[in-house]
Amino acid sequence: MDSIDMVSVVVPVYKAESTIRRCVDSILAQTYCNFELILVDDGSPDNSGTICDEYAQSDIRVKVFHKENGGVSSARNLGIDNASGKYLVFVDSDDTVTPDYLLSMMQVESSQLVIGGIHKDMDGVHEYWTLQERRVSIPDDLKDAWSRPNDLYIYIFPTAKLYLMEVVKKYHIQFDTRLFYSEDFCFVMDYMSKVDSFDLIEGIGYNYIIPKEELNRSKKYKMNAEQTTIHYEAVEQRMKELEKISGTELADMRNNVYSRLFRNFMVNLHEIRGIKPRLLELRNFARETSGTVFYKYATFHYKGWKRICYQMIYGFLTFVS
Repeated sequence: MDSIDMVSVVVPVYKAESTIRRCVDSILAQTYCNFELILVDDGSPDNSGTICDEYAQSDIRVKVFHKENGGVSSARNLGIDNASGKYLVFVDSDDTVTPDYLLSMMQVESSQLVIGGIHKDMDGVHEYWTLQERRVSIPDDLKDAWSRPNDLYIYIFPTAKLYLMEVVKKYHIQFDTRLFYSEDFCFVMDYMSKVDSFDLIEGIGYNYIIPKEELNRSKKYKMNAEQTTIHYEAVEQRMKELEKISGTELADMRNNVYSRLFRNFMVNLHEIRGIKPRLLELRNFARETSGTVFYKYATFHYKGWKRICYQMIYGFLTFVS
């Protein structure tokens, strides 16, 4: 890729006054110099917006947009709408990137999508998700790429990726504002359905940081039957499109995503008081998803007796619904 090509880096910002400086500083320290940093203040009630403005006043590469709170998807969409680069990158406001983050992806020749590794920091517990460097043909190799358990999480996030803005603009690819979970993966799938291949690189340039107070993320993303169904249908629609292109069933990714949707639903279900209201909620969910592939994959997250128990309950309620 040409070293003069501009990269637009979009960062959605909400309640990030404790982390936004480290995030922005890591981006401004890039060894690849031709980029713009777009900070989207999503109506943050703390000092995040003011901090963003300070950066814009001191560095011409920084642009700030303020909006009413509408969620991370709407913030990223606003960033896309105002981006002027040839390439597009997303960074979350509580994460950081290494100095060669952009350069390592821009060095890949003639790529439609570049995907790099991720360093996950869970309150000091570290995991390193690395990839084997290669070009993946979506029609021919997607199933194999998505059959590697340690790699699946990397594909779900919109971060650690370099997108072609031409593709995003041409096909009006946006984040689904109806969703608060899996909206990242839906964006990635929408993009993948419009390109022929993507490139994996070995380097880890993205630091995904989860503080102690957010370790139990299932409570953050808990959802009722209606919300779970909406999320499932959004993901399934895109899964089918990629399966049509690749000509194969993407079972491993379904296991990964649908088991997490079911887990989020079960967290909400367990907080409902009373056995009867719980069973009614579970029955409503079973009725909504009966005849779909959700049942086949939904209990994958659970192990042992829990998995058997939930499969039996879900299966019974689907039958009687």
